[in-house]
Amino acid sequence: EYRFITGNKYTDEDGTTGYYAYSPYMDTIVKLPLENAPFLEYELIDFIDQSVFQMNIDNVSEITAHVPGVTFVLEGTGKDLKVTETNTGNVIDTDSFRQFFISLLTVKIEGYATKDDVTGPNEFGFTVVSRFDETSEFEFDIISTTRALITLDGNSEFYTNRSYVTTAAERLLMLVNGEKIEADY
Repeated sequence: EYRFITGNKYTDEDGTTGYYAYSPYMDTIVKLPLENAPFLEYELIDFIDQSVFQMNIDNVSEITAHVPGVTFVLEGTGKDLKVTETNTGNVIDTDSFRQFFISLLTVKIEGYATKDDVTGPNEFGFTVVSRFDETSEFEFDIISTTRALITLDGNSEFYTNRSYVTTAAERLLMLVNGEKIEADY
């Protein structure tokens, strides 16, 4: 049986990094370069689910979008789902609403970021109330042309690709304007 017990990290004069490793089998300490064992380097982001929003549509009772300030109330489940926009009382096309909902589900964490990275205004946000009266608030603030800071219930640690956020915001406006949203998959 071969096994190594890893220890402290090192950086050689040529910039090579790795870890010292001890082999009980050979009673030897060796240098283990990261290029031979990249699994030794990991961060929190490597262990968390990349999905930002993961809620079954059947468990949602209300979604309030902060841009442009629209609230949808969901009644029923499955094929009996009825979505109403509360400001106008208009019933929203269920299939189109499902496409909007899918755009929320596709937002993925892509890396680390903080509020200090924000360079622009809030681009999009929504609050979800579950059928179990649990509330979650999601905000997306502009960091760059390709990144948006993710804030969940006031806490920010990660960013996403702005294209996800832009798609959700565009689909929201389509719903408000009564437009049909076609599946793009």
